[in-house]
Amino acid sequence: MHRQLLRIVLFAALSVGSTHACLAAEDSVSAELFSLIQQRNFDKAYVLAIQHEAELEGDPDFDLALGLAAKQQQDWHRAVFAFERLLATQPNAVDARYALAVTYFNMGNLEAAKREFTQLERANLPAQMKSSVNNY
Repeated sequence: MHRQLLRIVLFAALSVGSTHACLAAEDSVSAELFSLIQQRNFDKAYVLAIQHEAELEGDPDFDLALGLAAKQQQDWHRAVFAFERLLATQPNAVDARYALAVTYFNMGNLEAAKREFTQLERANLPAQMKSSVNNY
C-alpha cells in the first residue's frame, strides 16, 4: 500500500501539472527532496527535510515533500502538520489531501481519514488516484 501511495502522489505531483511540481524546479531543496523520494531514498529525504524545516516550512512544495518523507518514516504527526499546512493555503491540492487521508488512515484516525477521502471523492482526480480512494 505504501508503494501505491508513493506512486500515486508522485504521479499527481510530478505529472499532472501540479503547482507543486512546477515550483519544485525553482526550489533546489524541494527539487532534491522530490528526487530523493522518487528514488525511494526516504531516509536521506527525511534528514534533508528536517535540516531545512525551520527555514522552508510554509512553502507548498517543501511541505508536500516533508510530509511524504515524514510519512515514510512513520513520523505521522510531522506528516500531518506538513500536509495540513499546505492545504490551509491550497485546499484543492489533491496530492496533499490524498497523502493526508492515507496518513490519518495509517495513524488509526479513521474519522479524519474518512473526512479527507470524502472530499477527494468530490474532486476531479486522475483515474489511478480515484481508484485508490475508492479502495479505502
